[in-house]
Amino acid sequence: MSQVPDIDIKRLLAEQAQQVGDDAPAALDPYPVERWHPERVYDLPLEISADNTWHYRGAPLTREPTRQVFGRIMSCEDGQHYLTTPVEKARIEVADAPFQILTFHRLSENGTEFLALQPDYAPAVVLDASRTFELHDGVPYLTLHRSLRARLSRSVFYQLTELSTVEDIGGRACAVVRSGGRSHVLGPIEA
Repeated sequence: MSQVPDIDIKRLLAEQAQQVGDDAPAALDPYPVERWHPERVYDLPLEISADNTWHYRGAPLTREPTRQVFGRIMSCEDGQHYLTTPVEKARIEVADAPFQILTFHRLSENGTEFLALQPDYAPAVVLDASRTFELHDGVPYLTLHRSLRARLSRSVFYQLTELSTVEDIGGRACAVVRSGGRSHVLGPIEA
């Protein structure tokens, strides 16, 4: 088994709390979307397909810097996705989840292992007692900041499955990974 690097989990969790707005000073967030309330609201012809391909007016949006900025100003309110600036709020179409978890890192603090998951175009998150997977039709999702969701990419799902153990959860055998001293369900194991 490879050595798991020791890191400052408290710092990572504080950064995670800052990203979701838990008493974070406005100066620390370069895009304080929650504090912006523009009057102009309109539909933007931007779509994120179920396979996480971004399209603007039907053509693939391939510019990484543009997607990175859009990911930082995106939010989800009542199931609708928006890109918000101080002067306008644009509604966009999202077929499934706007982000995917593309990589993860195993970290350790004082003997407790944590999983830090990295979505595309969004800040990393740590699985702990306050944040875990939600299963929708057997697919694990993670809620990020601003009520946005990320789906595990297929490769990350398989990598986490290799780290998983089987536990009985509510009378069902489930694949789980441990992070922050807690079991996080990847999904039921079919017989």
